[in-house]
Amino acid sequence: MTPSRAHTGRKRSQPKTDLIYDLTPQVKRIEPYIVRGEKLHAVLDCKDAFTGFVGFTDKRVVFYDQAVILNHKNMMSIPYKRITAVAASDDGFVFKISQITIVTAAGQYSFDFASEDKAKWAYTFLMERILNA
Repeated sequence: MTPSRAHTGRKRSQPKTDLIYDLTPQVKRIEPYIVRGEKLHAVLDCKDAFTGFVGFTDKRVVFYDQAVILNHKNMMSIPYKRITAVAASDDGFVFKISQITIVTAAGQYSFDFASEDKAKWAYTFLMERILNA
């Protein structure tokens, strides 16, 4: 029998069987920012060059801000309890959305998702978290 490895104190990555994501490098980029006891549900690709991607945990929205705030790259977090409104742009069609805007007291953040189904998923997930908070 092979001896088991000693725990080195590093957080093990959660199983990704239920994680929704577009690109593996984006998941790897956001994982270090997930804190103990927090579950990552999705990491979705965005079309715009400034955001790149957005993650959704059970506690907050996490996104990579490339120079929009503080003139350099930052991983931004918005707890669901700090979100005051969510807007979905539908381009004139019934729930054919591609952009979600999150409004907080500090400002608003827009995300242009790479696909309509991901934008709809993000809107529904956000609303469930906000309404059930």
